[in-house]
Amino acid sequence: MKKLIFLLIILPQMAFAALPPYFATAREIKEIVDSNELHTLLGSGKPIDSIERKEEGWIVKSGEKTITVVVHYNSPMPGPGNIQLEFKPAP
Repeated sequence: MKKLIFLLIILPQMAFAALPPYFATAREIKEIVDSNELHTLLGSGKPIDSIERKEEGWIVKSGEKTITVVVHYNSPMPGPGNIQLEFKPAP
């Protein structure tokens, strides 16, 4: 009985655990690359040359264009909540 109560308390909390860093980063990159706004800003004439993580956000380079993408997590709890992307011209 004690084990059952322990599982009922722990399992729901584990379901809302934060993603490991590798998977969180992979998810952010996928969301950025799949974004229609990034496609609009960069155009389809050139490939993405690099995506690099910096303090201010992700730096996406394509040819002579450079864009900063800031990732915002919109979730009241830790875990794989909704991601909102903010695109800015790179400094």
